[in-house]
Order: sequence, then C-alpha cells, then structure tokens
Amino acid sequence: MASSYFRQTAVGTNAGATTTKAAVASRVMCFTDIAVTTDAASLITIEEDVAGTPVVLWRVRLSAGTGAIPFVYTFASPVRSVSGLSLSLKVSASTSNCEVSCGGFSYNPNATT
Repeated sequence: MASSYFRQTAVGTNAGATTTKAAVASRVMCFTDIAVTTDAASLITIEEDVAGTPVVLWRVRLSAGTGAIPFVYTFASPVRSVSGLSLSLKVSASTSNCEVSCGGFSYNPNATT
C-alpha cells in the first residue's frame, strides 16, 4: 500500500481560502495536520468532494479573539476521504487576509504491497 505524501497551502483575502487535494481514482486522501491563520472570527472545515456533493468531515469555529494567531492541529487519526474523492481545507471569510495549510498522504486501499 504505497503512500504519497503532500503538503499544500492557499492564501486568501476577505473571501476566505481553500486548498484542495484533488481526487484521484482508487486513492484515499488523508489530512494528518492543518494550520490556519485568519484575522477574524472564522469557521474552519475539512470537506470531502467539494466539486460534487460536499460533506463536512470536521469543523471548528475560531472566536474573534484568536485572529492573526495560527490555529495548528494534528489529528490523532487522519481525516480520510472516500476512495476517489477530493479533500479540502477551508477557512471562511476574513477581514483582509487568511491562509490555510495542510499535510497528509494518499494511498490505494486495494494495493497489496
């Protein structure tokens, strides 16, 4: 079961920011850790299949008092997509700037080695 590791980042303005690990046939996408910086009260979500029928797999709300301080989280068990679906990290609109970053891996659950 060969894994492919990744780290990606997206920067946004007042419209929020999203980074998406694109869907790959027969691959499960997994987020192991995330980091978000925003300057306003925000909703952070991890969503599966944003191009189709999005499903929120995880979420947290940051209060206004946490603005401009990074929110960093490492999952004890990775957040996983269904095989063949994308996985996205999103932060809602901010006052003027925000950033999302995630790390993880993908794997083929049907692989024998």
